Amino acid sequence: IASRLDLQRARVTSHYAKRADREYAELFGDNPPRPPRVLLMTSRFTTVLQYAAADTAAAFEAMGYQTHTLIEPAEHLCLTNVTLTRAIDRYKPDLIFNIDHLRGEYGDTIPPTVPYICWVQDHLPTLTAKCAGRGVNRHEFVLNMLATLYETQWGYPSRQLIAVPKLTRVPQRPARWALDGPDLLYVSNASGEPAALLADAIASVGAGTLARRVVEDAGRRICEAYAAGQSLPTMGDVGALVDEALAASRVAHMDAALRARLVNLLYHPLNDALYRQQALGWVADAAEAMGLTLAVFGNGWDQHARFARFARGPVQYGQPLEELTRGANICLQIVPSFALHQRLLDGLAAGGFFLVRANPADVIFPAIARLLVAHAPHAQTISEARAAVPDAQRPALDLLIEQAEPLADLGSRVDIVAWTRRAIESGVLDPAMSQALPSLAEVSFDDPATVRERLTRFMADRDARDTIAATQRAFVEDRLTYEHGMRRAMRCIAARIAQEARAAA
Repeated sequence: IASRLDLQRARVTSHYAKRADREYAELFGDNPPRPPRVLLMTSRFTTVLQYAAADTAAAFEAMGYQTHTLIEPAEHLCLTNVTLTRAIDRYKPDLIFNIDHLRGEYGDTIPPTVPYICWVQDHLPTLTAKCAGRGVNRHEFVLNMLATLYETQWGYPSRQLIAVPKLTRVPQRPARWALDGPDLLYVSNASGEPAALLADAIASVGAGTLARRVVEDAGRRICEAYAAGQSLPTMGDVGALVDEALAASRVAHMDAALRARLVNLLYHPLNDALYRQQALGWVADAAEAMGLTLAVFGNGWDQHARFARFARGPVQYGQPLEELTRGANICLQIVPSFALHQRLLDGLAAGGFFLVRANPADVIFPAIARLLVAHAPHAQTISEARAAVPDAQRPALDLLIEQAEPLADLGSRVDIVAWTRRAIESGVLDPAMSQALPSLAEVSFDDPATVRERLTRFMADRDARDTIAATQRAFVEDRLTYEHGMRRAMRCIAARIAQEARAAA
């Protein structure tokens, strides 16, 4: 077996040593000499990423690529570097695609010259570290909407970062469908009780340390805020309570990377669950008062003291979830972040109508985009934007930047202008619009009164629901499908490889 593996490794090394950048640039261009081959890696132990990999493979196939997906053959087996070497030797991919995993995690199994894509869906510890950024070479491309942060805080090469947001696929939908599901539908796994979530966060930090004291204090402050009817809609709001806890500990300074880790630990899942459950409570109260049915799907809700009576168990991703979504009168989107989250994109594409909990990001980022396009069309950073805008517009820009600062609290300052530019390029933001999604203000809510008002209006008017959903669906399908996203990414990769090939020639 060892000699066979050595032979496979030797063949792989020899094959990719002969490949030139010019060949990759041609393969990834608009008129490739043959169908490019892409090897996708995923796992059967993560449902969401498994489906994302399948949808990405379908997008590549629609672009004319040949695809092969590497996944564990059974639940009791795992993918090893031996399996990966065998797959590369047999398939000889022109591109390797993975979600949330960099090339370096596989040692020297993947040749350094084969183009490799890591699509960041989750800011995992293996990705948010300086050693991770230093390991990215010029044939590795990282798809990520926080490019500036990954560059400045963790040392990722800017050339290797490409803006790609959350994406969705367009499923087959009937021309018309019956509303035979619940009046109100919510799908989420954020069912943890606050005390249990806080206990888990505390347990993940070393006993007797400053970090543990800060997590205990800040976590208590978060729970008390929600108990008092307040909410923390941004990561910066959580960061402010971490800073309060740090000040109360009488320690003047905490390492920025450690502070960022604690903010992220408390932001998700603790604050995320509390934020979602707070709004779900408003909906549940309104549903009971109005005689509406509410169904909550996902893991763990049957154990939740407040929502167990609405629990309907898990729902399978794909067609079962799509049919459930479009069969409900009203679906709910509740996240402490920008609205264009995976669930909303998938739900709109499936044919659902959504009420959305309002978040500051949904109006701040579009406002920055409009200001940049109107007054600083070439500015890529905050400093460039401030230098470019007319004096009369600078106070408005400064106010928007100040309002945007709390939206991301990940250790280093996120350049909001740079993020907005990438959001425009990726299709997430339309500078002509004042909100993240057409008619978003009409379907947004942020307190019990607006919940009641939106439910009263839209439960009585299916035509309005259908019109709004169709407009929002068109926006998503025109910009944020897997095929659109992968085409943009490969176009960018081809251009960067071709530029280096020309320079070398």
